[in-house]
Amino acid sequence: MIKFLIISALFYSLNSNLPETVLFSGADYLVISHHSFSSHLQPLADLRDSLGLSVEIIDDTTIYHLFPGDSCQAIKNFIFYAYTTWNPSPSYILLVGDAGEDGGSNNFIPSKIQPKYSYYYAGGLTQHCSDNWYVELTGNDLIPEIPIGRLPVNTVQELDSVINNIVRYETSINTMDSIMIVMAGEYVGAMSIIFNTIPYHYQQFKYYGTDLSADSCHQLILNTFNQGLDIVFALCHGCNPTCPSLTWSGNFVGGSAQIVFSDQDFPQIISHHSLPIIFEFG
Repeated sequence: MIKFLIISALFYSLNSNLPETVLFSGADYLVISHHSFSSHLQPLADLRDSLGLSVEIIDDTTIYHLFPGDSCQAIKNFIFYAYTTWNPSPSYILLVGDAGEDGGSNNFIPSKIQPKYSYYYAGGLTQHCSDNWYVELTGNDLIPEIPIGRLPVNTVQELDSVINNIVRYETSINTMDSIMIVMAGEYVGAMSIIFNTIPYHYQQFKYYGTDLSADSCHQLILNTFNQGLDIVFALCHGCNPTCPSLTWSGNFVGGSAQIVFSDQDFPQIISHHSLPIIFEFG
């Protein structure tokens, strides 16, 4: 049964931290959404319900009202509350909304900024964000207690498109050949471990930065995308302007990186009925 509860913080007293109406019985699939997207999540909730998962959809204003203060800490507090008190406790968590830098306009559901760390290639202290932090709930470790994912959308149009793709992918019969493309830079040894786990019927396309120029690798990747793919493994850096090896880029242009795929390539990719699942290891 779907428990589709989009609860407005306006219903609660400013002096109440945990009103009885928020003491939900539990859910397998917890969605934490920016309030501007909550009303567009019904098709995804229906899909998860068809798999036998109970669903709760909670908007951000409710969480911030229940746990005042830092936004990231409020979300983590709510997840911990659900993890320790709900029955069933969440088995999956989905964040809906992009995360932006410094509280900008696209910072719908924030991501936790980690302490600065000096990477050898960065020439100084750098920072990164992590959604994994939200589900590090017990123990003094980095192991998540609950799998967590995010739909990093900025508009309801983007969200509708993403959900339509998810529903289509999970309810369609995949008629493409089972094809896997693997692109690696200097990590050929590490990728061999993955190769040994690939089912024998997968056709494998292996592109190594040690054997190909960035331009050649770039064209091969585009060509293989357009043949139709089930799974993509990319083991290389992302958006690293100084890395001398192959770089799987977001929107970075310039520097010394040998960029082999970026968001500027999207218009050249043929839209197949079933889109590939992409695993990037950077």
